[in-house]
Amino acid sequence: MYNIYDICFKMWNDRKERTKHKQLNFSYYFELLEKLINCFDYENTPDGIDETFLEMYLLMNGTAGITKSSLDDKYVCFAGSYCGDLNEYGIGKSYVGATCGSSYEYEIDKGGVVGLNNRLRTGRNNLLDRYSGLLANIEESMNVGIINTRLLDIIECADEKDVNQIQSINEQLKRGELTAVSSKMISIFDENNPRFKKLDINDKNGVEKLQYYSRFYEDTLKRLWLESGIEITNKDKSAQVNVEELHSFTNYSRITIEDMLKCRENMCDDFNKLYGTNWSVKLNHLFDNVSSEEDGVLNDVSRETSEETETETEETKETEVKESEEK
Repeated sequence: MYNIYDICFKMWNDRKERTKHKQLNFSYYFELLEKLINCFDYENTPDGIDETFLEMYLLMNGTAGITKSSLDDKYVCFAGSYCGDLNEYGIGKSYVGATCGSSYEYEIDKGGVVGLNNRLRTGRNNLLDRYSGLLANIEESMNVGIINTRLLDIIECADEKDVNQIQSINEQLKRGELTAVSSKMISIFDENNPRFKKLDINDKNGVEKLQYYSRFYEDTLKRLWLESGIEITNKDKSAQVNVEELHSFTNYSRITIEDMLKCRENMCDDFNKLYGTNWSVKLNHLFDNVSSEEDGVLNDVSRETSEETETETEETKETEVKESEEK
């Protein structure tokens, strides 16, 4: 069996993969993983079960085993796989896995329980890897765009001596230091000099394009969290959508997270039945605040719609009265 960190640190430990892009990709991967890990709050967690590792196993492996530890009287969780005799749907009736200190194999619901990340028993590793790479590419594009807006013209020099002197001048200017140059060097920079040549590769208008990268970055994050079951509501645009549209976005985004929550509730219930504990799980309390804010937005939109309807009704009545008087 494998340790979950074999997956997490494979990119980091492989020296051939230690490029700047890979490190940025790796950084985004763990940043996104951290947020998914904190989507759920556990209460009365049994001794020995590390909630962070449990969520990592579920999110990356799709399933996790939980049983009595062979080292002490506490409990232990680990990533593993189904094994043994198959049920009617081709799923093993037993579970096997290992920790750093022991290996485990037991019949499900008798020697231990199995937690599911979702009903498909799939992890979110591919999702995290895909979006961490996309976000890393967007950030690199933004960095290239920023650099291209501040590049100076590249000057053609007659020899290496002039090259070194110009590079020395640039370094001193970047440090904010004053410098002196020879009269020969001044003639090189004279645009009236027929020998003066330069290569202009900068994009002075590029800074205006950076807003599109920024918008793409934000839209990518929204798309990621939508696929993860977390809806990001932009209040500035709330007036542009009606109540039904807001409800549909919220309901769509909640399907995934509600499924993940239900699977974790079943895991806790199975564990409680087997070991007589009182373990429970719920969504992070921040989801309650988001729901309240969404309700507020919906109420605001409903109120605006109601006021507009009332206004239109009054205007219609006034028009009918005027027409009646004219007749």
